[in-house]
Amino acid sequence: MGGVDVELLTYIKKILGKFERVEGIKTYPTYADHFFRSYTVTENVKPIALPSRAYLVRVEAQNAPIMINFDREVTEEEHIVIYPDTFKYVPRVTSVIYARVLQGYGSGILNVEGYTVA
Repeated sequence: MGGVDVELLTYIKKILGKFERVEGIKTYPTYADHFFRSYTVTENVKPIALPSRAYLVRVEAQNAPIMINFDREVTEEEHIVIYPDTFKYVPRVTSVIYARVLQGYGSGILNVEGYTVA
């Protein structure tokens, strides 16, 4: 009977491995200092104050391309563009994100994930 259980377990792990490679892992543990925030961004540069100082994990744009910069104003020479429905990993400590939507797009949503820093 033990051999059947091992074979079944191996088969299940093989199937789960295929799904994990195709879909990726969708959830992971969160803690009290882990935050998720959504901000509406327009064509006017808007400073977004984060909860105290924060270690950012990733930022995601929805509905429009969004130009961002950390701790400084968005300028034509200094910015990061995040395109709609994509995200960027930005392992960085900051307290303010400056953001604006590219001209002609109206407004978009900036999703921010990070950890508060003590």
